[in-house]
Amino acid sequence: MQSQDDLRQRILIAIAESCYRRPDEIRPEVSLVDLGLDSLAITSIVGEIESASRLEFHRDQVNTLFQAERVGDLIDQVLAITDRSALSEPQAARPRT
Repeated sequence: MQSQDDLRQRILIAIAESCYRRPDEIRPEVSLVDLGLDSLAITSIVGEIESASRLEFHRDQVNTLFQAERVGDLIDQVLAITDRSALSEPQAARPRT
């Protein structure tokens, strides 16, 4: 699993890419709405975080992330989830029978 700092940076990169900005332009106090991020963009960001970190969020955890209002809120919620070790490694795809 990634360190908290690595994960924080990955989240900032995902947010920045979603709103066509540089990571250093993204501030914790900025509203996700002010960045133009809607639920579809948040879904994409969560997917990128899962892919980059090789983790899979449970549905209730993703629902919690949708409640974030600011960049810092989203980052803090992701870090809190990973701190609680409430994530599971994604399972390999099983072949169809």
